[in-house]
Amino acid sequence: MLYCLILIFIDEFYLKEHDVVYTADRIGLFFMFSVILILTVRALYGSVQEKNELIQEIHHRVRNNLQVISGLVEMHSGSGKENLQIILSDFQNRILAISEVHNYLYKSENYFEIDFVEVMDKIILNLSHRLGKRSIKIETEAESTFLRIENAIPCAMIFNELLSNSLKHAFSSDMGKIVIRFHKEGNKYRLQIEDNGSGISDSKTWLKPKTSGFKLIQLLTRQIKGDFQILSDSGSIAVLEFNA
Repeated sequence: MLYCLILIFIDEFYLKEHDVVYTADRIGLFFMFSVILILTVRALYGSVQEKNELIQEIHHRVRNNLQVISGLVEMHSGSGKENLQIILSDFQNRILAISEVHNYLYKSENYFEIDFVEVMDKIILNLSHRLGKRSIKIETEAESTFLRIENAIPCAMIFNELLSNSLKHAFSSDMGKIVIRFHKEGNKYRLQIEDNGSGISDSKTWLKPKTSGFKLIQLLTRQIKGDFQILSDSGSIAVLEFNA
């Protein structure tokens, strides 16, 4: 850059006869292009840095998801072979819950946050169809709410477990109602799933879980440092709260 500036001075003052205004214009033009060049280089450097960070984030997510899948396989490995069909169906639904989060990210320009309500809607459609419970009425009371990816996947899996549990066990017939609420209260998120089914005889059973579903809920709740409880009153109410 300094070399170019020296050439301009030599050209203007020693090789040609131009007035001061013309020379100033040439120098001004040079500085303008220099500034554009500097800004372009900085923008390209920032883009490279952003892509490197994104690649690292993708590797981190893949590793975490593989760990989750490995944990699910280990959790199911101790189950009896007589329930193999049910086990495989539950395992597939859990994987699909994870995939819905990544499907949202794939279609979005935001790689770090997701609109969790959209993911919930996809999980609702998937479970209603796969479990053959489309006659059960499901209402959602939630507005567009964004979650960071590190909370979105555990929360999606917990939601999948709770909704699946209500659809499979809450109702003696194919008729019933489930109300889902999700919103942010101050610095906390609150997910609530309420059904008007038969309820749970012991609402504290999840504290010492015996089923893979409640074990998974307990594990994931700890992962996001949340609080989980089940209430039984003319049905069951499951509540998950965690910090933003």
